[in-house]
Amino acid sequence: MSRIADRSPMPAMFMIWPEGRDAMIAVDARCEAEGLSPALLELVRLWCSVLNQCRFCITMHGDKALAAGLSPALVDDIAAGNAPAGLNAEERAVLALATALTRLDDPASLQDARKAMTPHYDARQTAVLSYAIAQINAWNRLALVSDIGDQVDSTTVLS
Repeated sequence: MSRIADRSPMPAMFMIWPEGRDAMIAVDARCEAEGLSPALLELVRLWCSVLNQCRFCITMHGDKALAAGLSPALVDDIAAGNAPAGLNAEERAVLALATALTRLDDPASLQDARKAMTPHYDARQTAVLSYAIAQINAWNRLALVSDIGDQVDSTTVLS
């Protein structure tokens, strides 16, 4: 777990416009209230953060993934940028959707990922997971743009 143990500073962007941050936190809370596994949501958030190379989010969601019950070996593998092994079909389907929605470079892979979700998740669950994926991508982008500005101590809690 040493890859995520070092704390990175909180992006200043999250403190500059607290109303915007709070609205985004509300979307995260709605996704979490829909009954999907907290471990699954954190797996998605960590995976997308790695794809986007957002160090702050990798650290935060690595810690949250561990707290949600994901194994340290899995979290370390993902945080190191490795394709995770040992996932079940449902988790693989979600990460394929997360990859396709994060990269947006291959319409066929997005269509394939959506089809792969069908046996495992109903339309509402797929919608919630899609919102969660879009949301972490938004957080990642805000954190990355903030890297050019001031930062604050990461011990400040966002959620």
